[in-house]
Amino acid sequence: MSAPGLSIWGWVVRRMAWAMLFVAAPQHAAAPMTLNVAGKTVAHEVFAAYVLPGAALSLSLTGADGDLPVSVSAQAGRLEPTVDGWQWSHDQPGGPYAIDLRSVSDDRSTRINAFVLWPRSDPQREKIGDFRIGRYSDKPLRGLAAYHPPAGFVGVNRENKDSRVSPSFSLGQFVSKQAGGYPKYLVLSQDLLLKLERLLAHIRDKGVTCDTLYIMSGYRTPFYNRAIGNVRYSRHQWGDAADVFVDCAPRDGRMDDLNRDGKENFQDALTLAQWAEELAEEFERIGLKGGLAPYPSTSAHGPFVHIDTRGYRARWSGR
Repeated sequence: MSAPGLSIWGWVVRRMAWAMLFVAAPQHAAAPMTLNVAGKTVAHEVFAAYVLPGAALSLSLTGADGDLPVSVSAQAGRLEPTVDGWQWSHDQPGGPYAIDLRSVSDDRSTRINAFVLWPRSDPQREKIGDFRIGRYSDKPLRGLAAYHPPAGFVGVNRENKDSRVSPSFSLGQFVSKQAGGYPKYLVLSQDLLLKLERLLAHIRDKGVTCDTLYIMSGYRTPFYNRAIGNVRYSRHQWGDAADVFVDCAPRDGRMDDLNRDGKENFQDALTLAQWAEELAEEFERIGLKGGLAPYPSTSAHGPFVHIDTRGYRARWSGR
């Protein structure tokens, strides 16, 4: 479902925004600005955001970019100025709906790909259409908020599966591996995307040229998680966990030789886990604390590393 393009021309200061409507949508550029997107600090040229139907998604410039004059436009929905930025809303599940922000004074821009969620209004809802989700536990682990059922799900179809959710990752990389065609539905944490992007940048700093990480397992529905015999409270069910490996040289569906010993084995998973561990203090400082574990090869897959943003430190070895 689409609506006429909406746009706002705004001069943003730290406590107030002045805006007026204009017509042309800005062109997307590579260099990003720093935004506060529903409470998350985002400094990427493209990033995902999620909102329930009719609810407001808040956007504002932050940090050194807080005083920039910018043009803002939305592909669809309602875009309105607020005291310190903008808010966007849309009544129907779907997406992505592009919200583009462009600096008037230079070539920096950011695109927010907004997804309107399919609400989980019925606590016992186990299917959306023909797609089986299963039942989330009504007893959160240790009463932690991170283990409450998600509020809604992103709809994934053949048309939007390649949509960017961050500079290096697309929506379809994270769908549950359970059998069945489209549409599918998932939960995908912004924190996980921020953590994976930072890890990928660190991997590149190590001299590894790679455009993305291979997501061996992203979101898992509770139905699929039980079907494969995984633990009851696996973070994959909340969309903030991924089993990943580096697969770029060559791109063959297997872990690359990261420690350069001429072999693909558990040592490469240990190397990747060590690189992630080097960022542990930074992740804790910016609110991305979570789990980390290397896993060896099996008859079904090669070595990989589990990474998540559960909110507290967890370390183990899958060996």
